[in-house]
Amino acid sequence: MPSRFPPATAASNTVRTASASLLLCLVGMLTAPSVLAAESPAVAVLEGTPWSPGDPLRYGAAEMEVLLCAAQLHQNHPLAGIVGVGNRRGLLQPATEAALRRVALMGLTVVRVARNGATQENGEDVFVEAGGLSPAAAKNLLAACLARFGAPPAAADPVHPTPRESAAIHAKLALFQQAFDAAALGATDRLAGSNPMGRETHATTLALR
Repeated sequence: MPSRFPPATAASNTVRTASASLLLCLVGMLTAPSVLAAESPAVAVLEGTPWSPGDPLRYGAAEMEVLLCAAQLHQNHPLAGIVGVGNRRGLLQPATEAALRRVALMGLTVVRVARNGATQENGEDVFVEAGGLSPAAAKNLLAACLARFGAPPAAADPVHPTPRESAAIHAKLALFQQAFDAAALGATDRLAGSNPMGRETHATTLALR
């Protein structure tokens, strides 16, 4: 079975080295005490783009884009999340999905949205599935959930979370998933259209290039 990942080259190794350095900086930022505890939630929307298995620079750039986005969010907002927009089934290119999984294990909530379709819930994953919600609706609902439930706990080592850490992360994400399931089913859109904590929400739309 062919690999989903591009072969290593000098260019790809350079990009991955930069990504690793950025990841270490991000880990330090996310584990440092925040001085912005009273700030409102911030949500970034990352639009996934088509990828080519033979394009290592695009592969590495996609990973760095996610890590930079997460670092910028945390620098200004202790409550932050990312909405990742994939294809019709919510699938993202491997580098983007791997980077989003890492930041999800660092305490940022990641919601996966399908472009013109619906995502399918995966209980073993660390993403919140938006079902058939649009990126705009998912963005608003995620901000409201962050204000209501707070941020998920972070793993000490996002590459190798312990079973206890994974259980704690999934327990918190289950609250988010319940809200998204209810909104996707049309049972309620209260959280999607309001902020339960009375805080102003901020949203930033970014594009993965």
